[in-house]
Amino acid sequence: MDNLKAPTGYIFKQIDDKTCELVKVENKRWKPTLNNSYFIVKGTGGLNSYVWLNDISDNNYYKVGNCFQTEEKAKESDIHFAYHSEYNYWHPGKPKPKELPEGCECYFNGKWREEIGEPKDWGELTRRWPKQ
Repeated sequence: MDNLKAPTGYIFKQIDDKTCELVKVENKRWKPTLNNSYFIVKGTGGLNSYVWLNDISDNNYYKVGNCFQTEEKAKESDIHFAYHSEYNYWHPGKPKPKELPEGCECYFNGKWREEIGEPKDWGELTRRWPKQ
C-alpha cells in the first residue's frame, strides 16, 4: 500500500494490514460568496469584518486560511490562538529568525521538544518560543 497514490482531493485510509479505502478530504477553508460578509484575524490579533468583493485582498485572506464565516469561528481559529498565546510561532514557509530564540521548542511526534538546531537548518517542523 505504500506505493499507492491517491487522486487529488482524496487520501487512502488504512483499514488493516492488507486493506485500505479511498476517502475524500474535506476542505477546511470556507470561501465567502460575492457581497457576503466574512471575518478575518488582524495582524494585532483582533477581528475585522469585510464584505467579499472577490478582489486581491479578499483572495489573499482566503489563500492563507484567514476567512471565517462567523466571529466565533475566527476566534476558534489557529491564527487567533497564535496571537493570544504566550508563545511566538514559526511555521514552514515563513521567514526564519536570524538567531535561535531563547526557550525555542519544535513540535515532533506529537510533543514539544527543546530545539537545538539553528534557524538556518530548520526543516518542516513548527517551532515556538516564549513571547518577551
